[in-house]
Amino acid sequence: MWAILLAACGPAPDPEPEPCVPATEADILERRGEYYVCLDERLGGCGDDGYPLGYGAFYAERYLLEVRPVVSEAGQAFLDAVSVCLQQDMAAFATDASTCDEVWDHGFSSHPDCYVASGFCDVDLESQLAIADAVEPEDTELPEQQEQVLEVALRCLEARP
Repeated sequence: MWAILLAACGPAPDPEPEPCVPATEADILERRGEYYVCLDERLGGCGDDGYPLGYGAFYAERYLLEVRPVVSEAGQAFLDAVSVCLQQDMAAFATDASTCDEVWDHGFSSHPDCYVASGFCDVDLESQLAIADAVEPEDTELPEQQEQVLEVALRCLEARP
């Protein structure tokens, strides 16, 4: 009897944490990598070497704050669109039960589709080079990075008239 009374009158259970909401084209410049920081927390902390912080949030910040101001209008539109695409794709994939490794693999596997769908192939060469040059040297050595760059390049070549 006391157990029922204590359960009924005891502290309320912890509320469910708010879901991580990816940025939209309307708020990407303000929110940049916010989604990935939230995702990292929801996953229990993949850390600075995990995809959410070490890749997603890091490059969202770099591309939107440092690279966007120095590329063409087409390059800026691409950076906005690809940032939104990558976040929305991850949000559709990741759950609280996802592992850091699953998020890492999915994050990289989504890059070619998002890059091509967001218009990378149509961006001027100078802006493409600025975008590529913003990748950290150690990240260019990641097999996942190399695979996605090759996939994007092949898709751009296939799309040429």
